[in-house]
Formats: sequence, structure tokens, C-alpha cells
Amino acid sequence: MAGFGQKRSSSKKQKKTQRQLHLTPEQLRANAINQHISGNLQAAERSYQAFLHTGINDPDVLSNYALICQESGRIEKALTLYEKSIKFFPDHSLTNANLGYLYLSIGEVEKAELVTRKAIALSPELATSYSTLGLILKAKGNLKEAETTILRAIELKDDFADAYLNLGLILKSCGRLKEALIATKKALNINPDSADANLNLGTILQEQGALKEAEQMTRKAIELQEDIPDANMNLGTILKEQGNLQGALIHIRREIAISPNKQAPYLLLNSLLKECNLSSLDQIEIRNVLQVLLRRRDISHMDLFRAINELINIDNLFAIAKSETSILRTDYFLSLIKDKEIVSALKLMTFNSSIWETILTKARKDICIAISSGQMKPSKILTEFTISLAEQCFLNEYIFNIEEKELKALAQIKDECSSKIIDEFKIAILACYTPLYSLAKELPNLLNYQSNNQTYNDLLNLQYKEPMQEEEIAASIIKFGKISSSVSEKVKLQYEENPYPRWRFTSHLNENKLTFAAAINNEIKPNRINYIQSKGIYKILIAGCGTGQQIFDADRYENAEITAIDLSRSSIAYAQRKVYEYGIKKINFLQMDLLELPNLNQKFDLIECCGVLHHMKVPEEGLSALLKVLNKNGFLKLGLYSELARKDVVEAREIIKAKNINPSQEGIRQFRKEISSGKFPDVQQLYQWTDFYTTSMCRDLCFHVQEHRYSINSIKKLLYDFQLNFLGFMLDQFEKDKYSNIFEKDKNQLDLNNWNEFEKINPDTFRSMYQFWVNRNV
Repeated sequence: MAGFGQKRSSSKKQKKTQRQLHLTPEQLRANAINQHISGNLQAAERSYQAFLHTGINDPDVLSNYALICQESGRIEKALTLYEKSIKFFPDHSLTNANLGYLYLSIGEVEKAELVTRKAIALSPELATSYSTLGLILKAKGNLKEAETTILRAIELKDDFADAYLNLGLILKSCGRLKEALIATKKALNINPDSADANLNLGTILQEQGALKEAEQMTRKAIELQEDIPDANMNLGTILKEQGNLQGALIHIRREIAISPNKQAPYLLLNSLLKECNLSSLDQIEIRNVLQVLLRRRDISHMDLFRAINELINIDNLFAIAKSETSILRTDYFLSLIKDKEIVSALKLMTFNSSIWETILTKARKDICIAISSGQMKPSKILTEFTISLAEQCFLNEYIFNIEEKELKALAQIKDECSSKIIDEFKIAILACYTPLYSLAKELPNLLNYQSNNQTYNDLLNLQYKEPMQEEEIAASIIKFGKISSSVSEKVKLQYEENPYPRWRFTSHLNENKLTFAAAINNEIKPNRINYIQSKGIYKILIAGCGTGQQIFDADRYENAEITAIDLSRSSIAYAQRKVYEYGIKKINFLQMDLLELPNLNQKFDLIECCGVLHHMKVPEEGLSALLKVLNKNGFLKLGLYSELARKDVVEAREIIKAKNINPSQEGIRQFRKEISSGKFPDVQQLYQWTDFYTTSMCRDLCFHVQEHRYSINSIKKLLYDFQLNFLGFMLDQFEKDKYSNIFEKDKNQLDLNNWNEFEKINPDTFRSMYQFWVNRNV
């Protein structure tokens, strides 16, 4: 009897194993296969083991036994058995076929293709091998060939449910949702109890916007198989889009319980706290979620600041802020520094609010003065808080105002710090005022110092070792071409002095990479782009990569090779250190002016250029340079400042110009101090900008050497002049729903005249930037 082809894990309950009787090898083999067919997997495994203990090797036995191991998650054991089978029986087609499917499931795509093509060569009529090969080709980005291959599997076996299922996946990746729906429904008709078919149908319906139907199909998948991967996460996304925060949270948690090592559920949980109204969650629920997310290093913790604010009563914050004496022994402050989530958050995100800035500035001052005067000794709790405060100050680039009496206390503490004996607490206080790498000459022993306190070692790494690594990296960065514009030279100098923005961790998805179509469609929905012709490797350009966050966003694309350019060597060094830290490959860094791009003699399939053109002397020249290196069928993502959204910024820039305020650390601090004192009432709204709360971001916001701003009408003209198609704005779902309620007839949300009217009604819509996708009008 032949061995089995690939199958999905059985949902049938396994029968209890029975003791093996004394059987001949032939009987053991037959018994094992019969037990396997009937779903008695434990008994089948015992029979396969008993057969192999006779010393006889059989390809069907080895392959079938490996299949049981594979389906129960014992991957190494399965690989050993498959490879043993191929060693003794290299021309056994089912072993090659099954091994190919296993290689694909663990990401060994090249090996998977090799053995699967061999299986097809050995048995050209084996439909399962064509189905697997189709998935392999999809993983390599060869969508057209993948579709043809899957159709061959269906031609060989027209009732092959998995082949239709895989065809649906490929068509969905191509953006052909209607065809994907038909193929998936065929799979469901063949096997109505397929959890995978119900799940895949739900994801297609979700992309089509049919959320109620998508919810129904996804719930059906979970009903059929409780632990089916991704189903609870998908349901959480669907419920989130319907505004059911509580339901979304329940199912995301279930997904994490099923697959605790997967990244995607944690990223979804992170976005839930960022985008949703948290009033329906109590503090305990929020704290439980934060405890999970604050430990991770593959999410953007900045998205969690809203949730952190829910952990403490606003009246208590104001009570601390209004204290006219030292806050160190007040009950509210002591309660705050004992809050593990708040203390952890200080290390991971900038606290972008005026009330928090007031409290943290007071705390730093009171700690510094109390320690220098000998009024108090540091407790363990205060030490941990001070270390976290030092990391917060490093992240906001020491933007807090400093009083004269602090400077005297600080000088005394600095004098007391010895280069030979490390006083950890006093050095932590110094780190609240200046980065430790700037004290390298005074405190050289810090470089190799190891504390018994890991959080202290983290502080040394952040403030001492990482900046020194960046200096080493900067020396090796390749420079291309020259900078011909005096404006670009000034912009370069600004970002050399203040790399922008400074960040600790960011959202980075290693798994479930997206095709170009899927990634772009996620951002421009409800509009959609059609199928993009597949090719081996797609070339991506990040024009103005800054400190690297855009690179991590772009790493979500399948089969991508990324080139990242920027004017600033300091910014690239920061980005490159982060890329090394996260283990991202295939990034080509260049220090260069965007106008030099045509001289690279390269073409790109996709370009992202956000926050760059509006800082050029002539933005249209920059756009022209981008289009010269964009492939004919390529896509371009642009980010431009809104004139309407930056009204208060414009007023601030006029004040700065009139008073000739210098964009130095002291100048920026003084400007912010005068705003807080009420001296400039017309620009009080700056407190609502997150960019106002770090030195480099405040400089970029208010002190930039060059800034152009746009209206939607001027964007419309720009696109007309360069013959570009508008594909859609990047906005959160809340804003897009608001637009839809006003302009119901504009189903794809592409009417820029409507968007112009919408922005007039909602002037803060594009506060960060207009971010949108375009392609050529060809």
C-alpha cells in the first residue's frame, strides 16, 4: 500500500492505543497504515516504531511516521525520518513530496522547491506536489507561475479542496479578490467542514469590507477547530474594525494563548491600545495588556502612551505638578515611582504631555538637590526610578528646563564622581542631564563597567555604548555624489547635529510578509490596486531614511531589496545600528542627496519618500528625480506638510524668526519655557504636538531651515503636472469612516475636491503629514 501525501492535522480524537501483539513485519506495516487511515495516530505510531525495530527500512513507513511527527509539531524528528527515507529510497515520490511541504512550512523555500520538483519528476500525476509547488512559488513572489502550477493540480484532481484553497490564497495576493472568493468557495463546497476554508473565506470577505459575513465565517472556522492558527487574531481585527474593543481583546488574547511565539497578535494588541477608545476598558485590563507589551522589543512602544496615561488619576498628576515644595516624599509621587508599568514605560517612550514634563522636571531637580545636599539616601525604588528617568531624558534629548540651583548641585555631584570608584546612583543623576558618552574622558571605566543591576547596565548600553557604536558605523558609510544646493547643505547639518527621530524599539514583523499589492491596499483602502506582475526580487528605495523607522516599515514587503539614502551620516549610522540590532538583511545604505538619484543608474519598483520633498529648495526637482528612477509600473509613496494643519507651527516659526532665536539646545529650551509661561499665547497649541517634546523633533517642527507646505488643491496640481494617479491617503480607520459618512458616493475615497472640503471641516486630519500613494498615469 502506498504512503500518504500531505494532510492537515486531523481534528478527530485519537483512540486509545492498544498493546502490540506479536506480528510479522508485513502485518506490522499493514496494521500501522490501517490505524493511520482510521485516525488512530498513537497506535499507528507505535506500529511504525515496532516495524522499524525489526531493522527493515520501508519508504512508506518512514514517510508516514514522519507525517505523524510533522502534524504533531515534532519537526526535527520528522526531518530525520524523511531524510533517512530519501537516503535509502531517493526515488520515492511521496517522501520527496511530503518533505517539500515540511521544508516550506519551516521557511526552507529553496530546499522545498528542489525536492518538490523532484517529486513531480518522479510522479508527474501527483496533484499534491503541484499544490505545494504553487505555494512555494507564491513564497518566492512568482505569483503568475504559482497560479499556473495550482491550476495543474486542479486539472489532475478536480475535487482537490486544498488546491482550490491555495489558489484562493494566490489570487488574493494578486488583489483579485472576486476570483479568490470563487476558488475558496469551491474548496468549501468540496469540504464544508474545512476550518482553513472558512478562515480564508473570512479574510477575503474582510478585505472586501463585508465585516459581518467575515465575522461569521471566522467564527465558524474556530468552531470547527479551536486552535486553528490566525483565526482568533483575524476575528480580533474584524471586531476592532467594527468598534467592538472588548471582543477584539478577548480573541487577540486567545490567539496569543494558542501561539505565544507569534509576533502578529502582539502588534495587533499594540494597535488596539493606540487607535481605540479605551474608556470601555478598566484599569486592570489595560495594565494586564501593558505588562505583556512593555516586555517586547518588536513593537513601537510610543503607541502605548495613551494607555499609560490611563494608569494614574489626572487629579493626582496635577497634585504632584502643583507641589511648591519637594515632591519626593509626597504620597502621590511615592505611589507613582512604585508603579512598575509607568517606570518601565519611561525607558521606552517619550512622555509627550505638559503635565508629565512638569512632574518629571520637578522630580529630576528634587532628586539632584536632595542627593547633593545629603538630605536623603537613595532607596531601591528611587534608584530604579532615577535610572528610568535618565533613559527618558536621553530619549527626549534633554529638553527639560534646568534651574540655576540644579546646575550648582549637579556640579557638586560631578566632582564627587570618581573615575575609579563608580557611584551608580550619582552617575544615574548625571545621566539625567547629559549623555554618559559625553563623559567618556572623565569616566573612562564606564565603558567596561558591569553592574549587578541589569537596568543599570541597560542605561550604560543606551547612553554610552550605542552612541560609540554609531561613531564607528558612521566612518564606514558610503558617500555617493555631492550636495549642490546650499539649502540641502543646511538641512544636512541640522540632521547631523540632531538625528531625527530618536527611538528605542519599533514594530517589526518578521513573519507573514506582504506582497506589494496587499501592503499598499492596506494603506489606501477602501481603494485597491490591481495585480502587480510578479518578479524575483523587488527593488525598494527609501528616499530620506532618517534614523531608520521607515526601513522597518518597508521590511514588511515580500522578496524586497531595500536601498536607503539620507543626507545625514549621523542619521544613517543610527539607522544602520538598529538594522544590525534587529538582524535585517539586504539593506544598502548610501549618504547622498536625493537629486543625485539619476546618477545611480538604478530603477526601483517602489519608492517611499515621506517628509523630504518639503525640506528641499525646489520640491518639484526632487519629485522629478524620484520619477526618473521609478519603474514604469512602479508605485510612489509621498509625505508632504499640510498648510492648514500647521497653522500654529507657522506662527511659531514667525516668532522664532522675528526674535532671532537660535536652534541650539539652549535656544529651544528657552523658546519652550517662554511658551509655557504664556508669553506667546497664539502658539499654545504646540503642546498638543508630540514633536514638541524632544529636542530634535521640536527643532524639526519649529526651527527647520527650510519648509514648504501644501494644500490638497496644490497636491492636485502637482499630480496633474507630473501625470500621476492619486491612489489614496494613509489615515486611520476613524478618519476614513468620518469621510465616508460625509461623502458616501465616493466609495474609493479618491475625490481630492471632497478631501479638500473635508480638511476644512477637520483641519487636524493631516497634522502629521499628507501621506499618500501614487503611480504613473500610463
